[in-house]
Formats: sequence, structure tokens, C-alpha cells
Amino acid sequence: MERFSVKKVETNNILSFKIWWSKKYKKSGVSEELISRPGTSRTKRALFKISEYRDSSYSHDVAGKVVVRKYITTSVWHTFSLASYKKDVPELPTLKSYPGGRGPINGKKLDDLRTLSNYVVGYDFYSVLEKWPRTQT
Repeated sequence: MERFSVKKVETNNILSFKIWWSKKYKKSGVSEELISRPGTSRTKRALFKISEYRDSSYSHDVAGKVVVRKYITTSVWHTFSLASYKKDVPELPTLKSYPGGRGPINGKKLDDLRTLSNYVVGYDFYSVLEKWPRTQT
């Protein structure tokens, strides 16, 4: 039996994928099985929508390609090439998502917590959140 370890994820372990992924991968793709079929119109091509598929597999042998099926037991599958790179497998991002060590909280939620703290007496937990970084959306 193989051993495994559980590690607590700290804020400084979270890498920034928001900027990185768009340079390395496509947002959507067209099924390679249907794109190569002559006479297939654009409207009948299968587009990559992850919510429509229940089974997906990825192989290190063919980097950047995902094989998906709508159901586990079906024999119909689609192969999507989501990589925008051609040769080498890209490096993982090195930028931290939260360089300050704290993930921002929605400003509206912090305002609600400030209102709530007026009704909670004896707990200073909410006062710590006053100094927390906030987002505008």
C-alpha cells in the first residue's frame, strides 16, 4: 500500500494561474474528430464545454489534449487540443496569487461583517477583518 501525506495549503502556496493560463492554453476548442470530417458545418462541430462532459482523460504522452465523453459508458468521444504551445510542455507559474499573504475578501461582504459586528459583543474576530485586503466586485 502506498503512503500519502496531507498538507495544509497556506496562502503563500497558491500560484497565480489567471495571467498564466491564457498564454499557454485556449479557452475553447473544437473536436478533432469532427473538424477533420469533410462536410461538417461549423454549427455541428463539438465545442469544448466542460459542463457537458462527465468523463475526461489526459495523458502525459500527448500533452495539451483532453479526451472527453458525455457519459462513462458511451463509445463516442471527442479529442480537444487545448494547448496553444507547440513543442515544449510549459512551466508552471511562479507568481504568487496573494503576495501579501492574504486573499482579498469582497468589499460588500466586509461591509456586512462590519454591520454584524455591532450586534456581536465580546468577540474581536471581526476587527481583524477590517485590515484585510478587499476587492471592489
